[in-house]
Amino acid sequence: GFTQIHNVNARLSMNGRYFCLLILILSISSTKSQDICPNLYGDDTQVEYFKLEDVANCLKAIPFGDESIPLDILQNVNKILRFYSFRGISSGSPPSGPLFVSSVNISSTIEKLSNGNWTNSFEFYQNLQDELFVPLKDPNTFFKKPSCYDSYFFQPWNLIPSTKGDNSENPKVKIMIDSTKSEVSSIPFWSSFILNKEGMEVITIDGKNAFDVIYNYSISHPTASRDPAANFNEKVLNSFTRRETRKSEGDLFIPPTMNWVLSDGSTLPVPWAISWIGDLSQCEAAPVNKRSTNSNSASKMNAVSSYDDVSVVTSVQDSLILRIKSFGTQVSDSVDSKLKWNSNGQRNLILDLRGNTEGTMCEAWRTLQALRSDPIPFLFDMIHSNGLDKLVDAAISNSASPEIFAPSELRDPTSSSNDPFSTFYGPIWHTRGKEVNWAYSKVFRYSEGICASTPLKSYRGDFPNIILVSDGLCTGVCALFASQLSRGKSNVYTVTLGGIPSQNQLSFATSPGGRSQNLADILGWYQTLNVNDEENMPSTWRTDVDLSFVFLENYYLYSSDTPSDFNFEASKFKIPMWSSSLTLSNDQYSKIRDTVGVESPRNWILIWCLVGGGGFLFSVLLISGIILVCRRRRTYHYTRI
Repeated sequence: GFTQIHNVNARLSMNGRYFCLLILILSISSTKSQDICPNLYGDDTQVEYFKLEDVANCLKAIPFGDESIPLDILQNVNKILRFYSFRGISSGSPPSGPLFVSSVNISSTIEKLSNGNWTNSFEFYQNLQDELFVPLKDPNTFFKKPSCYDSYFFQPWNLIPSTKGDNSENPKVKIMIDSTKSEVSSIPFWSSFILNKEGMEVITIDGKNAFDVIYNYSISHPTASRDPAANFNEKVLNSFTRRETRKSEGDLFIPPTMNWVLSDGSTLPVPWAISWIGDLSQCEAAPVNKRSTNSNSASKMNAVSSYDDVSVVTSVQDSLILRIKSFGTQVSDSVDSKLKWNSNGQRNLILDLRGNTEGTMCEAWRTLQALRSDPIPFLFDMIHSNGLDKLVDAAISNSASPEIFAPSELRDPTSSSNDPFSTFYGPIWHTRGKEVNWAYSKVFRYSEGICASTPLKSYRGDFPNIILVSDGLCTGVCALFASQLSRGKSNVYTVTLGGIPSQNQLSFATSPGGRSQNLADILGWYQTLNVNDEENMPSTWRTDVDLSFVFLENYYLYSSDTPSDFNFEASKFKIPMWSSSLTLSNDQYSKIRDTVGVESPRNWILIWCLVGGGGFLFSVLLISGIILVCRRRRTYHYTRI
């Protein structure tokens, strides 16, 4: 009995030692995780890298200091989205080709979120994005978390799809490692095993087929395009391995490690690394001198770029190639000057519009004028609401009306009518989505009137062939430009690159939106028009968040009742080809030209020689044959006589 008791005590003693050791390890681990939390506070300009898991643990411990903030945020979101033109149709958008279908009731979703019990502030903002804005599937309408969370987290590699070696009709897409990110050398917890993996095929990610993982991620995060294939292009080349924390993709509470299996047989568990830029001490601070997001980042219609956004590729013979990254400031001037190259006799104009998502409508319109002699007026409408009705009523008698409510903005500039804006305001009643009797305005938006302050471009004459190249991510004013340039023109060819095997067609341009606005714009309208409307007027944000939404929605055709955002317009050609570089290689541009089937002058000369020479030879042979037959007939006749 003593022996048994002694053994039991020994085991208990040993177990106690293990238990103490376990507690010590957990304590050390916990202390190590907590050690980084002070580094997330304060305005430190030095870039620091941490493990995602450690940062997530810090954020989980930050509750709302003021529990009224979530409700105030949601009430403001609801008021702002009353101006959202797609509010009705988003409750159940009509199916169109492969496009994502929106199905979210904004009012009921906000009510559901209002009843939530949030353990920390980051969780609240992430749920607001996931449950309200992601289901809208609208790349021009988005919500950003406070800038105190400003950061991005990433895996070590840039990826690129490839179909090399598969010449079947629907080639299998392989996921390859394109390059290693520049930050790799700065990450202390990444070992050297991640280096020298360029060109390797990714077989699985977290135990599943690599393509399937990225495709499913693109389906669950439709933030770049309503077209699944175009959205896949953006995710695989950009945001699958690099995610911004303020955006909806920036969920920090995901599994902290991604497990990769590569074609060289290596199995690599890689923890997510995060570059922290924000300052957690400012998460509940009121915005100070908050810049209007009606500028670069939030407004697809008003983003500012530069003359340098147009570059020329000259080494592909018989084709002038312009790479247009945006329709920002002076882009039309740059395009106009470079179109003079056509005096050298290029037959083909190739406009590379991949990833073009920003710019101003006037720049797109001026560029369009140089390429098309009969540019089509843009057509917009806006959704009626009690708040907007009051603004429009006030604008009628106010000489300082914001330009968006000025008659010259929307009416035919050739008309002598001085009718007030209310004449064009409508309403027109539409049944859209699952909600009925929504009132809209439907008006022409003539760019001659809007852009009158700057001289428009002269028509440069038609190129025999114009090829528009996109990855399906030509959005905003780029979508307006491309659709208006190609509409009704048999010599304009649209080509999309990339996509997914299961989708035979790919949108050339998606989500034209119309005009994106934000809270600063709405408050500016109320202030300029001196309208006091507590019921409908949003308040300033309690925290430094950001919301951009589509205020004017675009139509390509007056006869359509469905906004162009919800209509699938497939490109004429689709090529399974991806590139992460700003410009394509000469061989890739040549492949695009050859796929379209346009011929260079040299080929036309060759064809003329072949056809002309062959025709001449055929004529000679035909005449010789006739003469020979006639001679034989004469000889036969002579002999018979």
